Amino acid sequence: MARYTGPKTKISRKFGESIFGEDKSFENDLNKFIKLKGYSLNTHNTKMFMDSRESFRAYVDGKKTVLMANYYKKQRKTLDILVDGNEPEGGKWSYDELNRQ
Repeated sequence: MARYTGPKTKISRKFGESIFGEDKSFENDLNKFIKLKGYSLNTHNTKMFMDSRESFRAYVDGKKTVLMANYYKKQRKTLDILVDGNEPEGGKWSYDELNRQ
């Protein structure tokens, strides 16, 4: 598998800042608006996500590149989802190539 060298990777290397993970532009705009208006914001964890931002940040911290497939594989093992022992159920970790047909 080729290493991703798209815009986020190039910017990350140039400025030495990790920018992987979720797209933060909307959240950044919202936070600027909240600060401008003098509002406060409270966030809460939700059961809709199986992982927290903090856990994901810890996973990507210090990595030069992040492949989401590796993160999903780690989460499946950690949470014991669709795994048989230490191997994926069905024999494959990903069926992306089938989903793209």
